[in-house]
Amino acid sequence: MTFVSEGAFARDGLDWRVRWAFACNILLACASFAIVMPSIAPFLFSMGGTSSFLAWVISSYSIGEAVGAVAFGYAFARVPARSLLLFCIALACAGSALYAAAGALPPVVNVTSLLVARCVQGIGSGGQQAIEQAYVGEAVPSAYRTQVTGMLSSWATLGFLVGPVVGVPLSLLDLRVAGWHIDGNTSPAVFICLCFLVMLGATWALFDPERRGRDAPPDSATAPLSIDVTVPEEEEEEGADETWKTPERAPDDVNQHAVLACLLVFFVHFAGFAVIETICTPLIAAEFQWTTTMSFYLFTVSGAASLLSLVMLGQLTLRYNDITLLLFSLLVALLGYGVMAPDLHRWRGPERYVVGFTMVSMAFPLGRALSLSLVSKLVGRSLDQARYLGVAFAVGAIARIVGPFVAVHAHPPVLFALAALMFAAATVVLVAAWRTLHAEDDFERILPLQAETVVKLARRVSFGRQGSVTVVVPM
Repeated sequence: MTFVSEGAFARDGLDWRVRWAFACNILLACASFAIVMPSIAPFLFSMGGTSSFLAWVISSYSIGEAVGAVAFGYAFARVPARSLLLFCIALACAGSALYAAAGALPPVVNVTSLLVARCVQGIGSGGQQAIEQAYVGEAVPSAYRTQVTGMLSSWATLGFLVGPVVGVPLSLLDLRVAGWHIDGNTSPAVFICLCFLVMLGATWALFDPERRGRDAPPDSATAPLSIDVTVPEEEEEEGADETWKTPERAPDDVNQHAVLACLLVFFVHFAGFAVIETICTPLIAAEFQWTTTMSFYLFTVSGAASLLSLVMLGQLTLRYNDITLLLFSLLVALLGYGVMAPDLHRWRGPERYVVGFTMVSMAFPLGRALSLSLVSKLVGRSLDQARYLGVAFAVGAIARIVGPFVAVHAHPPVLFALAALMFAAATVVLVAAWRTLHAEDDFERILPLQAETVVKLARRVSFGRQGSVTVVVPM
């Protein structure tokens, strides 16, 4: 009976081609999102839109994201992942093209077209996130899932950092090409279309789920290890086809209370960040007289802070469990919103707002990555992996649907105080579910770690031809 280590060419089991395809997709998708956010309000106002309609435009993306995450999460078990992912990216590209053309459309339909474009973009984005995260849940052992999710989230954060950096020069453009006016409002949409075309090419060339485990990269430092295990014949007949894998769970075995606790934390992180990203550009323009270019600088700083927190996550997961780090993210966000809660008119400058915004920006990617990783571990390797993750992304999208409507009708200090209360409540819920989450996390981590120990011990045995080793198991 032969065992082949699941991570034959990568310790976490993720094919290097898939790794780069996902990294490219996530980087460019998040850069596209980050570059368009500061320009939505001025673009809408230039077409005659109102502040109340701004909430609808921003929320339409999240509505589409929720629909796409759930729909494509359910389709993941029935349709090939590659075809689904290509369709989602193409859909988002079509929405971006409509967004770019909205400014050139007649006044009767231009604002409505902007709303529809953002919704279509959201459907494609939600489906893309659900498919990629579900594939990670299937391909990566649970012991490494937090690290891989953190790695992918770091590419997302890098995209949020790159987007505003690119947005600064684009915001200064004022060109006319073939009768089409490209300025600071429409240039981000052109950039987004180019990004999605690159994503289509990368996915088509690199993402092939059928290739997983078939071959390794030429420069792989970890060669496939085959272990021939000799057991008595009667035992071999019974378990000849058995291979080790992360334990699968039936739908009834999933701890729903633990999943709900993780989804609540996920919702709170997204709701808080939805509020702050909605009011950021109008707030700093009204209170500090900052321009759109200055808002790009602020988003760049927040992106750098987010990237730093995710770089730290890779090391922190080696010392602390996911639940402890998730609690830490809640406390950092709670402190950040607490810093911003005082009345803005009593501030002598934007320093406190920048500090609080940076703290929230550091906490958000941590909470997002850790919540997704915990949900994936709680569900285990089952057909419900994509469904649960689709629901998780839908929960985050719902938070971003509600957030903008609340943000445009409340005073900023009240919003920040309410956000702080939400994070305090989520902290209490997480502490109440502490023991349950610990037990479930231990269940998902123990077998992958045991299997890794077996492989390490096997490597100490003398190797035969072609890197194989025979291990006699006493029965």
